[in-house]
Amino acid sequence: MRPSPLQLQHVIYEKVSVLPHSGGRHSKGKSAPQQAVRFDFEGVGIRANVGTAGREGQQEDPRDFLVNLEIIVDNKEGKPAPYDIDVGVVGVFNVLPSLPKERREDLVTVNGASILYGVIRELVLLLTSRFSAAPLTLPGMNFEDSAPSAQTQRSVKETPPSQMGRTSKIARKVSKQK
Repeated sequence: MRPSPLQLQHVIYEKVSVLPHSGGRHSKGKSAPQQAVRFDFEGVGIRANVGTAGREGQQEDPRDFLVNLEIIVDNKEGKPAPYDIDVGVVGVFNVLPSLPKERREDLVTVNGASILYGVIRELVLLLTSRFSAAPLTLPGMNFEDSAPSAQTQRSVKETPPSQMGRTSKIARKVSKQK
């Protein structure tokens, strides 16, 4: 076994909101929680905003990166999910020097977002385990479309502004402190 070329150094939560979705109503006007056990996510609108930033001064040999991931299930479109979810995290990552420079940003973006998604999935499962609608496990996600090389292949017209290298205020602050 050998170490991964991408190492997570730190995770920072920017926002956490997980609330039961109040789609249906009982006769007394209270929300009827939708059960989350074995929930089928087919047709649910899940948005993921991914941003990557390198450390200032490392343009020649980038080794330190911040990845910002925001997962939103707001139930405004598509099939309603049992919970309204809005979670944002920032991961501080380091790349081993053995990884070729031209592959670093793609690897950090795709794999970093995947690692952070695992952090968000666990948090959502933990928080929802105490709600009456039961624990919810978010579905697996693929972040290959978030890679900078994949984004340049798409036209700017197709790429929402929220997904074009967005980094949060806290991510920029951490980047300057490193």
